[in-house]
Amino acid sequence: MRALLVALSLTLLAACAPLYVSPAPAPSPAPAPSPAATNAGMTPPADLAAPPVQILPASSHVSGLPYSAHCVAPVVAGGTLPDHTCTPGAASSAVTQANIHTTICVSGYTAKIRPSASETGAVKKAAMKAYGEASSASTDTELDHLVPLELGGSNDVSNLWPEPSDEPGQGFRNTKDTVENDLRSALCHAGSTLRLTDLQSWIAADWTTAEHKAGLN
Repeated sequence: MRALLVALSLTLLAACAPLYVSPAPAPSPAPAPSPAATNAGMTPPADLAAPPVQILPASSHVSGLPYSAHCVAPVVAGGTLPDHTCTPGAASSAVTQANIHTTICVSGYTAKIRPSASETGAVKKAAMKAYGEASSASTDTELDHLVPLELGGSNDVSNLWPEPSDEPGQGFRNTKDTVENDLRSALCHAGSTLRLTDLQSWIAADWTTAEHKAGLN
């Protein structure tokens, strides 16, 4: 009987003893995202991006609607910019990345598509009036293609503006002419990774910073 009582007591003690539960393993830390994953979908800085310019049908004549009644050309550190409401810039459908080496990279290409002086003279007068420039400044003002013909610019009014010269004594020549030539040379250079549409957008947005965005200075 005593042995039976001892056995019964041990059974009851075992039933009342707390069960041991092994601790749950600590969760593994989440892997750090790769640089590619971290940067995916990020928006480039605003100063490195510009909206694409409008692509219009090719023509060697001036096209488009008349200028707005009032346009203002802002002056920045590097020169004068067009009023982007009046002159947003436009490119010709005749020039693409695929054919630059048979179009704009060929010497003499722009002479084939540039409107005659007899046609642009009247346009220049209208542009200067819209921009509030005195007619007496005509000899120091160029009817400029914002997106230059050298980069596939259009002859549409939306791409033409009266640019005052910033080179005294040089007539209507200006610093932007050098920028245009530098960008074209860089684009047409063998092995260049520059894209035509980027250059068109950069020079339309702000020609004074286009060379910097292209990595030329």
